[in-house]
Amino acid sequence: MNYIEVFENTKQKILNAGGEIIREDINLPLDSFDESKYYETEFGLKLTKDLFDFYSKMDGLDFEWQLTTDKSTLNGFACIQDIMTLAENITENNLWADWYEKEDIAEIKKHYIFEKIIGSDNYITIKYNEDFTYKLFYVPEGSVNFGGSKKLPELPLTIEEYFLVLNSCYFSFDIRHHLHKQEFYANPTGVVPKLKELASVFGDIELPELQTNANNRSYEKH
Repeated sequence: MNYIEVFENTKQKILNAGGEIIREDINLPLDSFDESKYYETEFGLKLTKDLFDFYSKMDGLDFEWQLTTDKSTLNGFACIQDIMTLAENITENNLWADWYEKEDIAEIKKHYIFEKIIGSDNYITIKYNEDFTYKLFYVPEGSVNFGGSKKLPELPLTIEEYFLVLNSCYFSFDIRHHLHKQEFYANPTGVVPKLKELASVFGDIELPELQTNANNRSYEKH
């Protein structure tokens, strides 16, 4: 998928509606498989096909927009980590603190921070399994300690689907806290009322078609 093209189309819709781009930063993507091997060799970052496909098209996304209407202010953001930040994976004081239980620290260290949710201490993470499958998780503030590291909400999305859902909702500030909930996919505007305001400006919010049991699929190593 051409992530840049998808993003640019949505950004243009925001601009056409009178929105303001507050910030936008996209690093140059990986240009070869050999370059991607550096991150696995030096940092131990497992490069599944999904992960390579994303970072070979778009090396992270730091983006924020705002639009003031007669009724309210609409806005959205993306804070998807670039591959170097993902690989370095500084989780201490982000996902855990040194006073957490040892078992929880060991477990949460298996997670990679994929996106920081701006305005909160909440995160979207990637965790790899021994069979080289991966899952996305929602990590709310204060949820990791006292056994919480093994009870984190899973997102029923692949990396590609995660990006497409954000994009279809114009990177709305509100949706990430609900992406692990079944009811969001059945009735997104009912779960996140702010999407109704977005729809009044941009037209109906249509989520992409998602694959069933996406998180249980195995991904070939790239």
